[in-house]
Amino acid sequence: ALERARLYEAETTARRRAEEAQQRVDFVARVSTVLGGPLDYQTRLDRLAQVVIPYLADGCIVQCPGPHGMVEMSSAAHLLPDKLAAMRRLQYLPTRETAAYRAFIAELSAGRPVLFTDFTADVVAALTNKPEDLEALRVLGARSVMVVPIMTGRGFDGIIALFSTESERHYTADDLA
Repeated sequence: ALERARLYEAETTARRRAEEAQQRVDFVARVSTVLGGPLDYQTRLDRLAQVVIPYLADGCIVQCPGPHGMVEMSSAAHLLPDKLAAMRRLQYLPTRETAAYRAFIAELSAGRPVLFTDFTADVVAALTNKPEDLEALRVLGARSVMVVPIMTGRGFDGIIALFSTESERHYTADDLA
C-alpha cells in the first residue's frame, strides 16, 4: 500500500509538471503570435499587455521610451476593469526624483530586471514622493511587482512591469529565470 501511494504521488507530480510545461508552451506561442503579427506597434504593445493576464500577472504595463527618454508608447491591462484606471495613471508618470528611483532605472537600463517580492508602503515611498503616484499605487494595491527590461540591438528599449494585485502570487527570483 505504501508503494502504491508513492507511485500515485509520483504520477500526480509528473502530470502536474507536464500540464505546467504545456501551459508555458501555450503562453510562449501566444506571445510569439502577438509579437510576430502584422500589426502596428501600439496594437502589439496593447496585446502584449493583455496576453500576460492572468498567466503571469494581474496587471501589466508595457512602456517604450522615445528619443528623449520620455515614454512615447505605452499600454496597460488589468484583470479587473476598475483597477485599469490606476494602471493607466501609472503609464505616463514623469521621472521621479528619488535616489531609489534613479537606482531602479539604472538597473533596468543595464538590462537587469528589478524584483519587488513584497511591494510594501516603504518600497513605494522610496520610489516616489508624489501624491498622484502614491494614490495610483494605493488604488492598484500591488502586493508583488516584477519589472523586466526590453533589450534590443539598440540596448534598453523599454520595460514590462508585472503586478500581482488580486492573486496571492509573490514573484521570486525563480520567476525571472
